[in-house]
Amino acid sequence: MVGRGGQGAVSGLEVGSGASGGEDELVFLLALRSTPGVGDRSVNHLLASGKSGEWAWGADGDEWRRITGRARPRGVGRSAGLQAARELLQRCRDDGVQVLGRGLPGYPTDLLQFYDPPPVLFLKGRFQLIQQKGVAVVGTRKASAPGRRFAESLGRELSRSGFPVVSGLALGIDAAAHRGALDGAGGTVAVLGTGIDQVHPPSHRRLQAAVVESGGLLVSEFLPSEPARSHHFPRRNRILAGISRAVVVVEAGRRSGALITVDHALDLGREVYAVPGPVEWSQSRGTNALLGDGAIIVTSPGDLLAKLGEGSACGVTGAGVRAAAGPAGPDGAAGAADPLGILEVLATRPLTTDVVTDLLEAPASRVLAELTELELDGWVVRSGDGWRRADR
Repeated sequence: MVGRGGQGAVSGLEVGSGASGGEDELVFLLALRSTPGVGDRSVNHLLASGKSGEWAWGADGDEWRRITGRARPRGVGRSAGLQAARELLQRCRDDGVQVLGRGLPGYPTDLLQFYDPPPVLFLKGRFQLIQQKGVAVVGTRKASAPGRRFAESLGRELSRSGFPVVSGLALGIDAAAHRGALDGAGGTVAVLGTGIDQVHPPSHRRLQAAVVESGGLLVSEFLPSEPARSHHFPRRNRILAGISRAVVVVEAGRRSGALITVDHALDLGREVYAVPGPVEWSQSRGTNALLGDGAIIVTSPGDLLAKLGEGSACGVTGAGVRAAAGPAGPDGAAGAADPLGILEVLATRPLTTDVVTDLLEAPASRVLAELTELELDGWVVRSGDGWRRADR
């Protein structure tokens, strides 16, 4: 197809060996995304009309206005913009950044349910995590010490149970959830309000690096080098919800940005969980209000894991882990709360959650939920070596 953008317009064939290939389409999407005056909404209107990025790049002014309702920006269709997009794509790959385009393989299909899905996404780290439904843990930047501890504990236990922990790398609850998730097999996904190569806040430079080094993932819809801007953060919250199976709000005031994530989650039919807090705390007013509106209450990591497992392969029902338990074991040792036989596995030595899970060949979420219940009842304790039976 010959470009029709006026002087400097080019054919898609100049991008690569095949005008209809995914590589070429990605370059066109990057070129559109990088052109001043071209917003995501215009790109999405063009793509939603059944057109490709290549077609949009070559569309004349009348076609552009008919579909988008706006004048076509001057830079659209020019060879310099297309070459800059090719160079940007190469720089990203040289830096270990993967670029996904709307309508191309690997792009999260759940994001297409939004009216303004990002035309391109930039990923750095364990790319596969973008396709695994994680659990978003979000909350206020001005978190209390108990709130941060709870978020870190949630992040740790979710990740150890194989759930990617999704958050926004902000101060407070977000950072605590990411830190807790660093050592788990599930990993953590940080959705940024900046370009993939930027850090915000600057104090999170080490944490952002640790996300990648620990096998986690950074995600951004913004072009590399794009700094933090106030309107970026509400936008990125829709991605948090879109790549998660559930959203947990630990602490949030009445006007917290975390509630924007909740709105997007509800639009997608995701489960919303909230952690109750003291009624006199401002950072609990949003979460307590969510509970009043029907959010699912969460009071411990094990409580959340059991609820996430309800109706899934772990077989835990709404009645909870205890109701699923059988009769007391032969030694009378909490058999009603230990249907998997965890106490027998721990009879001789301390073991980590992962080892207990492997030995029992049971879902990690159920193992952790029952370990937590046994800990609360005083049957097991957690030590530096893992879990061990308590001295009774």
